[in-house]
This record gives sequence, C-alpha cells and structure tokens, in this order.
Amino acid sequence: MLPLLPRNIGYTLTIAFIQAIALMRAGCILVVEYPVILVKFDDMQDRNRTIKESVPAPGGQSTINGVLYQMLWCLLRAVKLYVDQVALDPTGQPNAAVLRLEPRSGGDVHEIQDAKRRVVQLKTRSHAGPWSLRDIITDVLPDLYKAVDLQQGDTCYDFVTEGKMGSWQQAYKFFQTLRERKPGNDPLLALDPECEVKFAHGLRPPANDGDSNRADNTTHFWAQEIYTERSLFECIVEHLKTTTAVPKAETLTSTRLKVWHLLEHFRFIDRQALGSIQEEIDALLLALVDRAEQVSDKRGVLLDWLLTNATRGNGVVQPDDLLAQFHLDVTPLTDWVRLRDTGRRILDTTLKSRQYDPTADV
Repeated sequence: MLPLLPRNIGYTLTIAFIQAIALMRAGCILVVEYPVILVKFDDMQDRNRTIKESVPAPGGQSTINGVLYQMLWCLLRAVKLYVDQVALDPTGQPNAAVLRLEPRSGGDVHEIQDAKRRVVQLKTRSHAGPWSLRDIITDVLPDLYKAVDLQQGDTCYDFVTEGKMGSWQQAYKFFQTLRERKPGNDPLLALDPECEVKFAHGLRPPANDGDSNRADNTTHFWAQEIYTERSLFECIVEHLKTTTAVPKAETLTSTRLKVWHLLEHFRFIDRQALGSIQEEIDALLLALVDRAEQVSDKRGVLLDWLLTNATRGNGVVQPDDLLAQFHLDVTPLTDWVRLRDTGRRILDTTLKSRQYDPTADV
C-alpha cells in the first residue's frame, strides 16, 4: 500500500511518493519511509520561475514531471466541471460528470458527461522541441486508438501537452475535414489520391523512454517525399497495425474505419503549461473556500487523494463527491444565478417566518 502524503504539508509533494506511483504502474513494489526529499511548490512565483526556466531531464525526473502534470490536469478538470461547466438535464438538475483515471481502454483519463465522452492523453517531454506529425503517429495515436469505440460516436480524443505543434498544420486540417465526409465501407475510396498534404518531414531526437510504439530512431520514418490524403491515412493505419494497439484478429477495414473515427475527432491542445494549470485550479478553488489562504491546503489534499486513487487503475471520480470529502461541495461564488435564487428563497422564508406583510410598507 502506498504511503499517504502527510496532511500538514499542503501542496508539498514527495519525490519518493510519485516515484512509487510510476513504479507500481510498471508492476514494481517500493517501500518508502519518511523523512524523504521534498519538492515544495508553496511559493507560486518561485515555482513558476523554475518550471519556465528548466526542462526535466530524461528518465526518472521526466517521469515524475509527467505524473505531476497528469494529476494536476485531472484535478483541474474535476474542479472545473463542478464550478463552471455543469450541464443541466431537461428537469434543470445537474448532469453527473465522471472522470475515469488510468482507464484500461486507452488514454490517461476519460471524462464522461451525459452521452459525451472525452478521452485525454497527457504528455510532457524531456526536451523543448515541438511535436512533429511523426511524434503524434508513433507516441500518441496508439494509446488513443485503444479507446476507440465506434458505438460511442460522441467522443473526442484530446492530446494535451505543455509543448506546441510542429509544422504539420495542413495535416491537422486534413484530419478535421474528415468530420464532413462519410468513410463508407472503404475509407480509402473517400480520400483523394492526388491532393497533397504538406507537413515537415524529419528525424526527431533519440528516444529515452523505451516506448515500444516508436519506430527505430536511426531510420527515417517517412517512406515518401510527398503524401496525399490517401497515402498519409494509409501510412497511419500501417503504423498502428504494427503496434499492440490493434488486435491481431482485427480486419484491415475495421482498422481503417476506427482510424477515420479517431482522426476526425482528434484535437491537439498545446501550450498547457504546468504552472498555468495550477493557477487555474487556484482561481477555481478560490470560489469554494472561505479564505484565500485555504486554497493551497485544499489543493494539496485534493491532489493527494487523486494521486492515491490513480494507482489503482480505472478509478472513478465524481467531482461533487470528491469535493464533498473535503467540505468543498458548496455553491461557487462565481455562480451568481444560483446564489441569487438561493438568497431570494432564504429571504422569502425569513420574511414569512416573521409574518412580514409587504402591503403594509409605507
């Protein structure tokens, strides 16, 4: 069993704790005893300066940064769903939103609300370079592909990263145009074999994480100088077929249909800096606490809970239940409509209890 973070250290995280999570996900067992080295982010200004000026080194430090990034994003989504993105059902009641951490079916987190599903893959990297199209095909799409379910059509597949998009904007626009087309029984026939899709070709930096989905970094990934809609699509299909993401018994036609569905709903969400994520979390929590100085402690216990439950895999988080555990299930100060309606009800009840008659006013 993983040790829990001491409650009195607020948002202080331990290197050993996060390493334990990474090792447990790899099937290892780690025993941790306190005291341990602490990574303190209590000083917002110093923490943001450190994040902006340094890039995590490959290996353990990069893994720690990735886990922290993932958990902060999950916390942001949980609080945001509760505070300002609550959808209402036809009766006016909030629709229950659910986050599924480390789902077995691909992606890092699934966000489910009503009939909509959002599959999110989160990645940081040990160098500051942009994400090339090759990076996306080899490092991102395989895991997202595992979550593809053609029966759940109202799904988006989001890649969230601190980095930025490389020179493949035209390819990204091509993916988006698939929403306006019908793949039919043979998706290749719906793609133009002559319309060129331009993007930057090139080799990326050597891999350091041992990802089996990556192609050999010493060879050139692209077999052609020019790619059309059809040949680029087929290149993606062919690569995915070489990974464990595609079941061996799956037919080529099924793979093509699923790749079409994945690409048409794929979204690249870049420049999501770790420091900015925490700032947004704090701004949202400020609407739920009594005093501003409580924000850091509340963020710490929420993150502690998420870190612990993420190690179990396929864990379900309901934002309202999560916040209720730490007495944060209150009407947000940003929800003026609900505050006004609640205030009106309280005022009416109080006036009636005191037998106030407005017609007697002078």
